[in-house]
Amino acid sequence: MDGSLETIHFTLAVLTSAIAVIAWRVRNLRGASELTWLMVCLTFWLIASATTLLVPDLTDKILWQKLTYIGAFSVPPLWLIFSARVTLDPKWLTVGLVAVLFVVPLITLTLLFSTSLVLQDFRIDPDLPRGVTSSAGPWWGAHLLYSYGTLLTGTLLLTRAWTQHRGVYRRQLGIWILSVTIPFSLNILRQTAWLPGLNFDPSPSALALCSLLILNGLLRHRLLALEPVALEGAVDNLRDGFIVLDDENRVVRANPAAHAEFSVPLRDAPGEDAKTILKAWALLQPALTAYRDQTMTVAADGVERDLEYRVSPIRDWRGRITASVVIVRDVTEVRRYQRRIAEWALRDALTGLANRRSLFDEGTAMLNIARQSAQPCAVIYIDLDGFKAINDALGHNVGDHILARTAGRLQELNRVDALVARNGGDEFVIVVSTDRDSAVSLIKRLETAITTGIVFEAKELHVGCSLGLAMFPDDGDHLEALLRSADGAMYTVKRAKPRSR
Repeated sequence: MDGSLETIHFTLAVLTSAIAVIAWRVRNLRGASELTWLMVCLTFWLIASATTLLVPDLTDKILWQKLTYIGAFSVPPLWLIFSARVTLDPKWLTVGLVAVLFVVPLITLTLLFSTSLVLQDFRIDPDLPRGVTSSAGPWWGAHLLYSYGTLLTGTLLLTRAWTQHRGVYRRQLGIWILSVTIPFSLNILRQTAWLPGLNFDPSPSALALCSLLILNGLLRHRLLALEPVALEGAVDNLRDGFIVLDDENRVVRANPAAHAEFSVPLRDAPGEDAKTILKAWALLQPALTAYRDQTMTVAADGVERDLEYRVSPIRDWRGRITASVVIVRDVTEVRRYQRRIAEWALRDALTGLANRRSLFDEGTAMLNIARQSAQPCAVIYIDLDGFKAINDALGHNVGDHILARTAGRLQELNRVDALVARNGGDEFVIVVSTDRDSAVSLIKRLETAITTGIVFEAKELHVGCSLGLAMFPDDGDHLEALLRSADGAMYTVKRAKPRSR
């Protein structure tokens, strides 16, 4: 391996320094800043290791060998800090805690450069002639205990997160755990002399290669950058469907409610392309492109449902959109209720006919159409005779039955395009596009229908009616004038009767 080991170390140092630069540029991602410092220390470790082999003098070799431990002693606590950053709530990782984690490494470095308590008896390594070997001092055991303790704690945090995730994130965390386990397992075997053929420390080289896997997880999958573990319970318990898509529209996260609303298979969703896994993608894509809310009607199992999609972009520190959050809510019942409320605002609650407000709105629209097409239009005013006496004598439930039954007969006799409205009390109005002769013929049919007996609880009840007619445009050019004219004609008919009430 003469000459090749330092070349490998220098090459890997270039790699780790490049990773440090890339990680720093995306430091807004969870764990990227910590990865940057981890790579800086690893780069120093590799350069110092290579330089130890290159310098000829033993004194210089011992100096550079000691300098390698600046990186070696810093990597374990940095690994714990990185693991905590990507798996725990950020409030746990305080400046004070970070400082505490570096107390033991600082003590160890101080003792290394000033005493022989850490390492002693430095000499040329017979198995690696250009390298340096040494014997462990009294403090070396404390260093190993602390280093492996922090490495194990960080790995356990990742293992805990691994048990809580699914799909691509579970696989990525598994790769991370494996990547750090291999080099430090080799280091343990070397420290315990169970691997005698290994005459150099493989940890920095192995960690440099493993750092590529860590960077891939941060950049490609943005592992945990959008879904802290502390929020998982809240997201999973949301009643609304919740899906996070990355900047390439791949599913980052999907909660159980999304399974019902999107029909998303939760186990396989993370990492999959949204257009292949979301059934409503064709309808949803325009909303995602414009980042606007959208309500659409979809059919599921033969049942139509109204779904409200709320789309929100997630931006990085430069303002670039890195992900999208899609929340879907089933608003079928809400929409149904809103439509019902809207209908109630324009419909008479008892008869289901248009109410007075709807009479003026729809009636005016019909007159405008008649005006534009130069066609006649009839307004028929109807008042029930004898209704008050029945209502007072037999009760309001009987009166309501008569009004509802009369309304039904009025609708049955009119065309679909005719407007039949309850003007209030026992008064009704019909607006229909027709000429005077047809209107007169309709009035005769209406009289027959209204005066036909109505059965209520085996008793036949009879009411009379008075009807007045006004024609557009002869009797008025707007609805209010036509209603006054028809009302006047109706009272003329009523007064001509011997007993109208």
